[in-house]
Amino acid sequence: MKDKGMEEAMLSRNERLTLWYEEFSDHDYILVGKENAALAEMVRAGVPVPPGFAVTMRAMEAFATSTGIHDQISRLVAGIHEASYEAVKPVSDAAMRLLETTELPPDIEDAIVSGYRKLCMISEASNCPVAVQGSCSVSLPGQVMSYLNVREEKNVVDSIRRCWSGVYTVEAIMSRMNGGAPLLLNIGVGVSSMVNPRVSGVIFTINPINGDPSKIAIDGSYGLREAVASGLVTPDTYFIDKVIMEPVKTIIGTKAIQYRYVDSGADMVQVPVPEENRHAACLTRQETLELARLGKLIENHYGNPCNIEFAIGADRPFPKNILILRVREESVWSKKQTIPRTERRKDALDRMVGQLIAGMKLERESLEHVHRPPLAGHTGCCPLCTLRSLAR
Repeated sequence: MKDKGMEEAMLSRNERLTLWYEEFSDHDYILVGKENAALAEMVRAGVPVPPGFAVTMRAMEAFATSTGIHDQISRLVAGIHEASYEAVKPVSDAAMRLLETTELPPDIEDAIVSGYRKLCMISEASNCPVAVQGSCSVSLPGQVMSYLNVREEKNVVDSIRRCWSGVYTVEAIMSRMNGGAPLLLNIGVGVSSMVNPRVSGVIFTINPINGDPSKIAIDGSYGLREAVASGLVTPDTYFIDKVIMEPVKTIIGTKAIQYRYVDSGADMVQVPVPEENRHAACLTRQETLELARLGKLIENHYGNPCNIEFAIGADRPFPKNILILRVREESVWSKKQTIPRTERRKDALDRMVGQLIAGMKLERESLEHVHRPPLAGHTGCCPLCTLRSLAR
């Protein structure tokens, strides 16, 4: 097998089958998908992410077109007349089988294998574990597949093919039908080094409880995030003041277990957390402040609050152990106008300024006031004049 790395690099960007994160930005989402583009943009912003590359949408398109799969799938989906399981299931099975079993053109397989070998060299490990994750150019939640802790060249290639076929699951096809989206779809795929996490979690660049934009909140727990997502543990929560960049509150959670990957494959196993660590903070002060700094940097880069997945590597020294895995725009508080729950008590200076402004306003109203005949029962033409007459 020839190394296609040099030949691949000489092609125009639109023709490339793979692109490294350093070679594109978020503006290139149409080539690689939004998830890949977001990670590439983080690299450009100076944010540490796991090294990796994108298998471009051009690769899936070239595979489907050159092998005739595109025309076959077009005919299959054209025969779907209703968004029902019975109507979609046979089409889904046939389309997925075509994408997973049809022989891959040598140039596409060579480009993928070349990228994986380079990634293993960067990671200083043979058959290094990688994350293989689908990436769409439009927002299609739940319609892309991810495969984690994948090792060896053949398994990486097969996982990419399963990401391609995953856009034709029954659920994905029916979702696009109900949403009015095109049924034929090309996606990009990200291939990045896996992190062996001591701690993983999420950075919220706005307080997720009350929408306070002056606070950063960090949830963290030992091992993989699945322990938190499944509700088996309560993570530690750290609140940091975004202005002075100092912790203001820490809530220690219960962390009796953690999830770890098995040595080979994406299966996870539960591992007990040592007793002395269960009620201790899982993040050091250094790590907490660095995560807050990265969260603030990412928010400033995008100009809006974000939810950011992170991992603290178990095999690296600080700060190289901190890696950002995924960035999403915050979608709850950033879309509504938050109202403070309590009003700050005014100090003496505030009251003096308020009285001065009120006096100036009263004087201006007096100058602009037009006098009229007194109202019945009053000594002036209006309540303001009545008060003045009484004051005399």
